[in-house]
Order: sequence, then structure tokens, then C-alpha cells
Amino acid sequence: MIKVKNIFNIINSEMPFRTSESWDNTGLLVGDMEQEIQKVLISLEFTQDVLNEAIEKNIDLIITHHPVIFGKITRFTRQSNLLLFEAMKNNISIICAHTNADKRFYKDFFPDVLRSYVKRLDLFDAVDAEKLYKIVVFVPEKDTENVRKAMFDKGAGHIGEYSKCSFNVSGIGTFTPQEGTDPHIGEIGKDEEVKEIRVETICKETNLNSVIDQMIKEHPYEEVAYDVYELKRKGDKSGFGVLTSLKEEMSLLEIAKLLKNDYPMIKISGNKDKKIKKLVYCNGSGASMLRKATRIKADLFISGDLKYHDAQESLKDGLCLIDIGHYGTEKVFMNLMYDFLNSKETLDKIDLKISDKMGPVYWSV
Repeated sequence: MIKVKNIFNIINSEMPFRTSESWDNTGLLVGDMEQEIQKVLISLEFTQDVLNEAIEKNIDLIITHHPVIFGKITRFTRQSNLLLFEAMKNNISIICAHTNADKRFYKDFFPDVLRSYVKRLDLFDAVDAEKLYKIVVFVPEKDTENVRKAMFDKGAGHIGEYSKCSFNVSGIGTFTPQEGTDPHIGEIGKDEEVKEIRVETICKETNLNSVIDQMIKEHPYEEVAYDVYELKRKGDKSGFGVLTSLKEEMSLLEIAKLLKNDYPMIKISGNKDKKIKKLVYCNGSGASMLRKATRIKADLFISGDLKYHDAQESLKDGLCLIDIGHYGTEKVFMNLMYDFLNSKETLDKIDLKISDKMGPVYWSV
């Protein structure tokens, strides 16, 4: 039976909750890690409508993008926290994946309607670089492939766009089994020499423990000889937003019209005829990145929750703005999390659903 902790660990393995921003609140915010679950609902927010939907559909776990608890809670009563009270009353746990998910999905948030018009998508604001480790293990020749595969299956061996990377050297391992041991090879009290392979591979800090656990589980020896080295080189950078360039210049108005197809409530700031080449996109509330966009001489900044004074300052700096709304920039989270979890074989018996009660806060006439 799948438990809340299994879903938590799967999310944590690829978008670690420890990488969330210091001001954020992510992870299991309501419920019980040991709760057994069958039905999972994915939503952008936790609202009364989403709660009602969850109760109606007998949902065990809700996964949201925005935190259900943000700030200090001084009391927990039905009157002060009705939604959380009702969630717990109905045995519904809630996991939030917010800025940790932003870093994992930063390219995926980029509007589909613009993808064919731009070059490659680069990370705009790098804030983290994951630690890398080298794992060295000594394996009998005939078991090498199985042990190596076990490590690769848990995420080891990735260098850039290459997978299953390792280095293998043949040698002689020596040991003498002592009283109380149960040797896979050899006899107690007798010196042994065994042809072994030294297998070296690389691993992200996120996957380190699971790789080692699986390696030990697959290794035939009672006592596994292995080393772990922290590397000075760092892994992939993570952060927020996308920096890209158009394949061919377009006017601000042309880009706005393209976006209007998928984001009906947009606001535009800047000369409609200005030619755009370099642009920055940031899901959510991206105003804090405006100065950096100006420094790199971007022509256009696309995000949500941009204010009047943001536009005034940006206009003085020659930076055009398009605000497609906070909901508009992040509504795709629900599909991204659904696809991510649905791809995991261990969850093939879990009933995953995307909330049909989630929509924009604002509307227009």
C-alpha cells in the first residue's frame, strides 16, 4: 500500500524540499506521513471549492503549488482555520511543492505558444548548484553489471546530457572472513583473493542515500567495500525564470497577440511597435527580477503580478512588460505534477486527478 511518505519521497527526490526559498513553506503541511492513500488530487491552490471536491471524490492526499500555511499560526480551531480543520477532519493530507517545484520545472512553465519562436531556454536567475559525489564500490566480476544497473536506476551516472556514466577497473580484492561472518565467497579463517571490478560513478546529493541503499541491497557481499567522495565541481544550477532570444525579431504587439490566445487577461507596457529580441519569462510574481532583466538589457519581461510602479520604472529603462497574471503563469503546474507522478511505476495503482475547481481569481467583461 502506498503511503503519504512514498509520494513525499518521490517529489523530494527530484525537487528537494530543502531547496525551497527561506521564506517559503513546503513539504507535508497537513496530515500524516504514515497515512495509506489511494486517491490524489493536484491543485494550484487549496480553496473551499477544492476541499469540497476532495471530500466528494474521497481524496486522501492533495498536492498544491501554493502553501496552505503561510505565516505564523497562533491557534488551530474550526473558527480560525476552517479549511485546514475540515481537511484533517476528513483525513485529507496536504503536500505543498512551491519554489522547489519552480526550480525543477522552470523551463516547463514557459508558454507553449511562444516555444516555436524562440531559441533555447536558459536559466535566468541561478540561486543553487547541487553538490556532486563520486561513489566507488568494489564488486565481484560476475555481479558488476547488476550492481552498476542498481545504482543507475536510482539516479547515479548522469553527466550533462549523458546517462549511465561510470569508470571500471579490474583488480584483486583480498579479505579473510572472521568468526561470526557469513561470507558470500570463501571460508572463515582462510585468506581469499577475488577478481573484482572497481566501479566509479557520479551522483547528485539528492539521490545519494537511495543510490547507496540500492547498491548495498544488490551487492552480493555481506560487508560492502565502498567509498564516497564529495566533489569540488558542482552539478546543474537551479533557480527561477527563463532567458531566451527570439529566432527573428517581433514587435511587442505581435508577441502580445500570440499570448492573448492562451492568456486572455493580459496587461502590456511599452511601445507596441518596439522590436523584441531578448526576453525573460518568470512564473508567479516576478517583479523582484526586473532589475536583473534591465541589467542584461532584455527587451521584454513576461510574468505575473506586475504593478503600476514596476511598469513606470521599467519604461524608463527601456524594458517592455507583459503581465499574463499569476494564475496564468502557473496553471500548468497541475499538469506538470500530474505527468511527473504518473510516470513513476511505483504509483501505477494510485488514482491521480487534476482539480476541476481551479480557475483564475480575476475575470473580465
